[in-house]
Amino acid sequence: MPLPAPGEAFPSWLHCVAADWQIPPGRAAQVLGLECQPGYRAARPMWFGVSLTQRSLQGLMTATGLDERALGAMQLSRYADTALEFFGRELPDQPREVASLRRPHREWALTTSSRACPNCLAALPVWPVWWRLGIAAVCPEHRVLLVDVCSWWTCAASATDAWAPATPAIRGD
Repeated sequence: MPLPAPGEAFPSWLHCVAADWQIPPGRAAQVLGLECQPGYRAARPMWFGVSLTQRSLQGLMTATGLDERALGAMQLSRYADTALEFFGRELPDQPREVASLRRPHREWALTTSSRACPNCLAALPVWPVWWRLGIAAVCPEHRVLLVDVCSWWTCAASATDAWAPATPAIRGD
């Protein structure tokens, strides 16, 4: 199983694992023990890429051998309690990190998409979690604006929709 790259977003890593196993990302989510939302035809993990439920965390640790810290570093919730105001009223059925995303006028995170640096992806197709922050605008390495659409993939730049027909390129191990 491929290990996550430093700073890699969870959806990016899940795509890589699915490609390595040659199965659809939704199936990989199930095999890895992610808790999925009921009522959908395809598997849709709960709070995908935002936060892990306790059940998902336990399933992932068992299936991958990765620890809680490594798995948490791939989630947007890693920015909890920072200047990004990743807090909110807790609801009984969701982590407090998720509750804050539902508050109006909290555009600090892209919960269903990601920006991207085409130059970074050409060198190593890993989608960093920080690209999903609303304030992410410029690649510090290449000094170019991050894009919302990758024309050379002709797809929306999204590492979070693991069920989209187009998938990010797969990195070699």
